[in-house]
Amino acid sequence: MSVEKLNTISELLVYPNPVTDILTVGMNGGHYDVLKLLNNMGQVVAYKSINGDIATINMANLPAGIYYLQLTGKDNTVTQKIEKR
Repeated sequence: MSVEKLNTISELLVYPNPVTDILTVGMNGGHYDVLKLLNNMGQVVAYKSINGDIATINMANLPAGIYYLQLTGKDNTVTQKIEKR
């Protein structure tokens, strides 16, 4: 399994970033099964199975700080840094 940081929006679109409440994740043709949100200590604070090309996470009750969005598919894992305000 490969791990890569995605810097382009051609495969993954995460908005808004920084986020205050609802984070939307668009996967343009990417095939991912699981979405995890990790805090800066590596603890999973949200977990969601993905069915389709768009997923949302409600971050309104999470404290402000840096989080890491991790999407895992059959062949790869991608990670995106998220700022919660």
